[in-house]
Amino acid sequence: MSIQNVLRAGVVLMWVVALIGIGISVALAGSLPAPLQDWVVGEAQRDLALHEVALAAAALSVVFITALASVGLLFLQRWAAYLFLACVVSGVVASVFTGPSVEQGPEGAMYDVVNVLSGLVLGLAFFTNALRPHGERVDSAMPDSSALG
Repeated sequence: MSIQNVLRAGVVLMWVVALIGIGISVALAGSLPAPLQDWVVGEAQRDLALHEVALAAAALSVVFITALASVGLLFLQRWAAYLFLACVVSGVVASVFTGPSVEQGPEGAMYDVVNVLSGLVLGLAFFTNALRPHGERVDSAMPDSSALG
């Protein structure tokens, strides 16, 4: 399997696992202990502060832009790697400003796998020749060892 296909598989797998995580979240939402269910319902019913609305809008924008970057990565576009990196960094920074959250273990595990796959995609995009024109090496500034004699 070529490195380009490994990158593509990583992008697709990342989104599949994210969707599985969302499905698990929906399926297990009612299985939380009663006090946690009450807290989740209370949080969902309260009015959002202006900064929370802005954060939610930014989060939706990051998800949309991440999807756009993922499509670009599927087509092996270099710009998409930088956009994907910006989205991953934005998501991590934004998570600092979110409040507490409640999730089931399997749901959290899926999101952890998404983080690992995101790292894999970034590593393949920036540290391999997956997004370089055919034949161009990552270390193209170094002389070819066959030319040394």
